[in-house]
Amino acid sequence: MSANNVLLVDIDENRRETLATLIEFINCRPVVVKEPSLWFEDAGDLSDVVMALVGDCGDKHQTKQLLRELVNHEERVPVFTLEVPNSEIIDFPGTLGGLRFPIKYPQLSNALQQATIYRGQFDSQGQ
Repeated sequence: MSANNVLLVDIDENRRETLATLIEFINCRPVVVKEPSLWFEDAGDLSDVVMALVGDCGDKHQTKQLLRELVNHEERVPVFTLEVPNSEIIDFPGTLGGLRFPIKYPQLSNALQQATIYRGQFDSQGQ
C-alpha cells in the first residue's frame, strides 16, 4: 500500500464535504464517490485505499450491494459504515464497525489505526 486514500461513499453532499475535510485533516486523501452504483470508477486502485467509509447509498439494497462488493473484494479493503440518521444498515458482516456521524477526530483516527492494522495483516499473509 503506497497511499493513504480513504474511499468515501455517500449520496449526501454536505456529509461528503464534511468527511472529506476531516479525512484531509488526518493526512489522508479522500476519494469521493458521488454515485454509489459507479463506485468502482471513482475508486481506482483499491490497493491504495487504506479504508472505506460507506454512508447512505440511496436505498438499503444498494447500500448492502456496495458493502458486499467492498467486503468481498480481493484487495480486502477495511470497511466502516457511517451511522447516519434513518440508516437501516448499522452492522454488516465483514465490516470493521460503524462510525456515528458527525464523526469526531478521535473516532476517525482510531478507525484509521484499526484499518491500518487490519490491512497489514492481510498484506503480510499475501506475501
